[in-house]
Amino acid sequence: LGSAPGGSLTYIEPPAAVGLNNELAAARGEAAAAEEAVLWGLTARVVEVLHELQDTFRTVVWLDELSARSRYGIWIQGTLPEIVPWDAVFHARGAASMRRKQKAQGAEGADAEGEQADSGLYGGDGDPDERYAVRLRGLRHPLLYGEYLTRKETLERAVRMDGGDSGGGGGGGSSLRSPRRMLSNRKEVMLQQAGLSTSSSFSSSFSSSTDESDADDDETSADSSPRAQLAALRPPRPLDWTVRPDTSAVVITGPNTGGKTAAIKALGLAACMARCGLALPAAAPARLPAFSRVLADIGDEQSLSANLSTFSGHLRRIQALRCEADGRSLLLLDELGTGTDPLEGAALGLALLKRLVSGGVGCGALTVATTHHSVMTGLKFEDPRVENASVEFDESALAPTYRLLWGIPGRSNALNIAARLGLDARVVSAARSRLDSGVADVNSAIEQLEELRGQLERQERAREVLDQDIGVLTRKLQSMSARVQRLHDSLSRARTEALLQVYTLARERIRAIKKEKKRLGRTASPPKPLLAQQPEPQQQAGAQQAAEGKDEVDGSVEWPSEEEVWAAWE
Repeated sequence: LGSAPGGSLTYIEPPAAVGLNNELAAARGEAAAAEEAVLWGLTARVVEVLHELQDTFRTVVWLDELSARSRYGIWIQGTLPEIVPWDAVFHARGAASMRRKQKAQGAEGADAEGEQADSGLYGGDGDPDERYAVRLRGLRHPLLYGEYLTRKETLERAVRMDGGDSGGGGGGGSSLRSPRRMLSNRKEVMLQQAGLSTSSSFSSSFSSSTDESDADDDETSADSSPRAQLAALRPPRPLDWTVRPDTSAVVITGPNTGGKTAAIKALGLAACMARCGLALPAAAPARLPAFSRVLADIGDEQSLSANLSTFSGHLRRIQALRCEADGRSLLLLDELGTGTDPLEGAALGLALLKRLVSGGVGCGALTVATTHHSVMTGLKFEDPRVENASVEFDESALAPTYRLLWGIPGRSNALNIAARLGLDARVVSAARSRLDSGVADVNSAIEQLEELRGQLERQERAREVLDQDIGVLTRKLQSMSARVQRLHDSLSRARTEALLQVYTLARERIRAIKKEKKRLGRTASPPKPLLAQQPEPQQQAGAQQAAEGKDEVDGSVEWPSEEEVWAAWE
């Protein structure tokens, strides 16, 4: 039949196998033809019900998506956010609208201005939650929280496989044994038996991504047992996002590795999840507008091949997202004004923020920017549409606390940290002397603001607890009122039924009495005409006899009194 290209192999076919091969080829052809006929028949049957199958497929896909969203919300124990209407929250923010608003407020007076601010801006119903367009308290980074839950389930499974109990470890306030069914763990069992389990590598990678872990803790966690790793596992720190309706931009300042970028990423992911109908890992109630887009400039886009530096990369992305912004977008700008001269970068950042808060096409409904330029924090005192926030830094522990402080700009901690780390006191003193006197005054004022902010947060938490108690008592009162109303309705129905029953019995009794009277009246003999002509004594005797006859007749029937009849009638 032939040979291989190298000539070392020759193909032959014995004569006895020729017929068999021909039969095999014919059988294969027949099988292929039969298979094609079956496929054409199935295709024809599918075409007949094509539209029904497509509708069924879309319905199954919709149910699958809905089930996945529900399971994810249950898994993270999330909260469905309340979507705030645009007309009720955001308003025109241009210069002309601001002038019209100021003119209207000046004409109405201070009292009318306060009433308008309370009723128009914050909803007018006195509900504290209505004061915010964005209210996400206790928001955890969705990706970090998902990794935490996945790692927690893996460690719990490992502890159960070792024959132990997972009690006593973990965090987040939830039970350690996950209520979900653990699926597809056969592969992990095989890897563990073969000594190829990846739990330690995943633990080190996850610990490096969380906020509170360091390198030493990662090494200890990787070498320890699953029970110890489970006990040392901690969820990511929650953040509080509270933005008022009249705020168009938020400037976040603070030290490096303080959580500024993680905070804006968490907000952006929460906005995307709300648009997808997913539950948020935040405390209830959660409020969030339906942003049309989430546009972000996060990270370093420098490129040697594209001739882009850090600064030019940021500018190119900012220009691109401004082209896509439609006035209802969420803009996230990380490290605004960096990568160039600090003075020029701060000036450019201020000009850009002033343009973005004006609203309209090319701007966003809410702009959140992180920066190290403290000059940008002064924009709040020039424009009330700008709000300041900062990440808290614990000077005693020399570590960030990953908490957002609203209304307080970030302050410099470089000299304090240098002094605590043991730098020469003369060097620190010389550095302080080179600072302007206003810088020290500003830092002192910021410290006082932080203390006042802490007191305000404690009072607000106490108020929230009281509000929750009031809500619980109100719901109990409403439940009791509804129960009392149901009892009152049941008693009213029972009284009506009883009166109707008495009325029916009385009517039947009166009908029986009337029938009996008619029967007795027909059977009695008529009076004689001569009785009217009898003398008076005879008339009296006849009347006495008639009375005695009546008594005899009445004695045969039990007649109710008139009072009994009327009582029964009523």
